[in-house]
Amino acid sequence: MKKLVALLVGVLLLLSYPNFVYADDYDVQQEVQSAADKGVEFAKDKFSKDPEKWGFNKDDDISRITLGNGYRLRYLDKDKLMNSNSSKLMDVTIESDFWLYIIYLNDAPKTYMTVGLLDGEYKIVQLGGKAQGLDATINNFNQLTAKTEKNSKPIVAKIQNNYFLISQASDNSNEQVLPLISAESANNFSNVNNTEFVNSEEIIKALKESNQDSMEGNQYGVSYGVSDTKTSINEGNSLIKVIISISILLIAGFSVTLYHRKSNQLHNE
Repeated sequence: MKKLVALLVGVLLLLSYPNFVYADDYDVQQEVQSAADKGVEFAKDKFSKDPEKWGFNKDDDISRITLGNGYRLRYLDKDKLMNSNSSKLMDVTIESDFWLYIIYLNDAPKTYMTVGLLDGEYKIVQLGGKAQGLDATINNFNQLTAKTEKNSKPIVAKIQNNYFLISQASDNSNEQVLPLISAESANNFSNVNNTEFVNSEEIIKALKESNQDSMEGNQYGVSYGVSDTKTSINEGNSLIKVIISISILLIAGFSVTLYHRKSNQLHNE
């Protein structure tokens, strides 16, 4: 009986462990990483057919491409931007079900791959683009945060063709941004670069002052569309955990009942 209870407690603790569904230190969910790994094989086939179209040299060994870390993208919510008085970029952007990866060849950044939740499953939704700028910005972010107590991974927001790497204080009291601004948006974001943090307030002010008609038609800005599925993988896994936990409890209850019945029968005999 004691062994049964101990086993039950151990299983329940395992199910409640918060990192149960994560694949690595970057909190990339297993379903996302699996789709990304499969996407690499798809990308190899695409790249090998026309290497120069995708930013490779014709003599490059495409079979040697690798993936970097996955970053869950945040996108601008225009309503929040225009109606909020917040000075934090986290407050005017929303977390999406899209994850950005940089594809490398011999440790050199080459292009992007985006994995997204569409029609209930994760798959490649975008492929291509020059990744050298973002890779350099991420490296700059890591160097800047290494000088402080934060030393945290960046939260990545994508607005049009611009990337904003967000650094938050542990208590969310302060927020700084390392921006990577595209050439077409340079006039809207003067005096900022990807080597120094800026206050989020400056970025939000520039976004409000920019031409709103030029922003994404939808809040996610992904050309392949957005799934109507609102349940995230985390929520889905949480539901599965609850179902498994209830099932284990029911089985345990049945086992205990059966144990007592047999004990009573043996005692009566």
